[in-house]
Amino acid sequence: MKRITKEMVERGGWRYCCVCRKLGPRVKAHWQHEGREYCDAHKPSPTPLTSPRAEA
Repeated sequence: MKRITKEMVERGGWRYCCVCRKLGPRVKAHWQHEGREYCDAHKPSPTPLTSPRAEA
C-alpha cells in the first residue's frame, strides 16, 4: 500500500475512495493498494509479516 502523493494528484487529478464512491458521498483517497484507491476510513489493514519459527 502506498500513499497518494502531491505529484500523483498534479499528474492525474484527485482520486476518490472506491468504497465511498459506491456507498455515498465521494471522499478524496489518500492510499493506493492493488490498483484501487482508499480513504483513511476504508484503507485495508496491512498484512502482517509472518516469519517461519524454528520448532525446537
